[in-house]
Formats: sequence, C-alpha cells, structure tokens
Amino acid sequence: MTAILSPEEIKARLGARREAGIVAEEQHAQTSYQYVRPFSQAADGYIDFVQNPEGRYLLGLTDVDAKTRGFGRGELVYVTGRAHSGKTQVVMNALNNSPQSKVIFFTPDEVQELILAKLVALRHGLNSEYVEQEVKARNAEVVRLVRETAEDTFRNLIVIDDSLTLGQMKVAVEEARDFWGEDGDAVVVDFLELIPGEGDANGVTGKSQDLKRWTKDVHLPVICLHQASRSSGSRGQAAGMGAMRYGGETEAIFVLEVFRKREDGELSDHELLMEQNSVTINVAKNKRPPCHIGEVDFYMDPDTGLIRPFGPGDRTVVQNDRVLQMLGGRNA
Repeated sequence: MTAILSPEEIKARLGARREAGIVAEEQHAQTSYQYVRPFSQAADGYIDFVQNPEGRYLLGLTDVDAKTRGFGRGELVYVTGRAHSGKTQVVMNALNNSPQSKVIFFTPDEVQELILAKLVALRHGLNSEYVEQEVKARNAEVVRLVRETAEDTFRNLIVIDDSLTLGQMKVAVEEARDFWGEDGDAVVVDFLELIPGEGDANGVTGKSQDLKRWTKDVHLPVICLHQASRSSGSRGQAAGMGAMRYGGETEAIFVLEVFRKREDGELSDHELLMEQNSVTINVAKNKRPPCHIGEVDFYMDPDTGLIRPFGPGDRTVVQNDRVLQMLGGRNA
C-alpha cells in the first residue's frame, strides 16, 4: 500500500530534488563536453541574430537582401547559373557594395590581378579594357586608382588564387583572422567544382556535403559559386532548384540562381533589346522564415559590370531597321 505523504514531507522532498538539480547544473557547467551543449545557447544565438542584423553579410542588392535578410555565420549560400551568366559579377558587386568588409575570396578560377581589375572598373565606373590600356600606357592617374583600390578601398579583402583543399582553406581562414585581428565577415568560394577532389556527380555532391560541414566549422557566411548544368531548364529562364548541377541544394540555406533573359530564344526582337543589359537573380531556396523566394531583375552595365536596379530609360527601345539588322532581324 502506497504511503500518503504529508504536505511537509512533499515540500521537503521537492526541496531536496531542487538542491540536487542545482548541484547537477553546477557540475554540468564545470564539465567540458565536445559535442553536448545546452539548448539555451540556441536562444542566445537566435536573439543575437535577430537583434543585430549588422552581423550578417549582405549583397547590397536591396530587393534580394530583403528576401534573404542577409547571410549569417555558419550559413552556406550557393550562387548558381550557367557559364558566363553573371555569377562572379554578383559576388564582385557585393564586394564593391561593402568595400571595408573582411572577406576571404578563394578563386582558383581566376588570378587575383583579374579580380582587382574588375573591382577597379566597378569602383570607378571605368571599362576594364580602358583600365588595362591606360596602365600599359603608364597613365599616372589610372595607376594611382589601381593602387588605391587594392591598398585602401579593399584593404580588408584577401584573395587566394591557389587551388586549396578544404583543410588548407581552413588554415587560410585562421591566418586571415590573425591578419585582421578579429573574425571575418564572409568567405567566397569560386567555385565548388574546383575544390580538389573527384569531379563526377558523386564527387561534387561529396564536396558539397564537406563544404556544409566546413562552413559550420569556420563559423562564417560562405558564398559558393556553382556551375549549372546545360540541361537545367531553358536558357534565359529560371530553372529553380534544377539549376544545381550535381545536387548540393540540400546542404545550402540559400540558393541564388543567376541568368540572363536575353538568352531566351523565344524572345521577340523588341523583348531582346529590352533585356540586353538585364541580369536576373532568382532566390530559389530560402530556409529563413517566412522563406521569401522569387526573381528580381537588375540592370548590369555592359562596360563596368555594375549591377543596380533598373532606372528610367534603361529598357527604352528605339525600333529601327539598323538595330533589327544588327540583331539578325528575326522578326523584321
């Protein structure tokens, strides 16, 4: 038969349990676990994320940033699209829109001098070919702009054009932290397929999974460019999640697809003219509630590569026989 406890006995037992719980909590606080940590840390992290948006990395493209609300530490972002669709240029514009951000840029696809040339063009509104010609001609003013861009404007940008493994990249991130004297703001990888390892479908999927773990380990926003498959939908149109060539979309918090509508073979001559200088960013995946997705069109300056919202007259088309002839006159 179960004994009936008096109110005093119940109170005494509860007090003993509370004391035991306090002791257990103190013991836990003094124990160093490798993987186990209190869920209360999630509350701290979430509150800090929401209340301090300046800690996120933004592209500086307002309509896209409004959908994503920035990229947080430990979050993997894929920027995907066909070759020459404007993926790298989107990243270059993000650098230009936040020049003092501490970014480490892994780019085995291009040498650091080419990255600098693009940034000079963006920053100063100059044609890259003109910059090269004037530097070759020893134009003192243009040479000064090149040095100023590298040494002052983007002094916190670290560009590494070596082909590094993820382990070597981790070392480079730690070196960058030492160089800056503090944490960085973002990592850019251009691009996934060039990370050393197998290049087939299984290999690239494995790289994406490894990169997800690596992103959490370095605890920085990681923006990785990813080549879309030629079979991923119709050219000049959004392919959505199908733009991911070998998968990898499951590892990412965000997937941004970049494409040029002018490549759509179904456009009329008039529409083709309107889209000559457009670039579209499709937020195809967004795991941050309320998970806004969708396309945003931007104007991309054909001379400098600057990406900005469309302005008055950017899509104005003057129809005449000469222009139609230049375009092949498909509907003339």
